[in-house]
Amino acid sequence: MKIINKKSVIFLTAFLFIAGFGLVKAQETTAYGVDDKEEYKQALEKWKKMSPQEKQHVREIHKKWKKIPPEKRKEIIDKYKRFKNMTPEQKQKIIKANENWKKLSPEQKEKIRQNYQKWNNMTPQQKQKVKKNYEQWKKSGQAKKR
Repeated sequence: MKIINKKSVIFLTAFLFIAGFGLVKAQETTAYGVDDKEEYKQALEKWKKMSPQEKQHVREIHKKWKKIPPEKRKEIIDKYKRFKNMTPEQKQKIIKANENWKKLSPEQKEKIRQNYQKWNNMTPQQKQKVKKNYEQWKKSGQAKKR
C-alpha cells in the first residue's frame, strides 16, 4: 500500500475529524458513519465550502478508504475516537512518536516490529523481568551514554 504524504494525512485527518464521517454516511453503514443527522448536515455544509481541488482530493482519499477492509476501517475509526478524547499532551505524544517513526529506516522499523512481536509472545513474568532489567539499565547511567 502506498504511503500517503504528511499533507494528505493531515487533510484526511482533518476531513474525517471535522466531517465526522458524515459525507461517507450515504455509502457506509451506521457502524462506520454518523448517526446524527445534524452532524451530517454540518459535514455537507463543509463540503459545499470546499474548493474543487479539495473535493477532488477528498474523492481520491475516499477511493482509497473504500479499498480498506471494513474491519480495518472500524479499527481506524475506533483509534480516531480514542485520539479525539485524549488530552492535548497525550495527542502531542502520539504526534511526536509518529514523527519519530517516519524518520526511522526500514531496517529499524522491522527490528521494532520484531521486538514488539517478541514482547507480545512473552509471559507476564518475562515482561516483568524485562521491565526490571530496563529500569536497572536506566539507573546505571548506560542509557545516557547512548
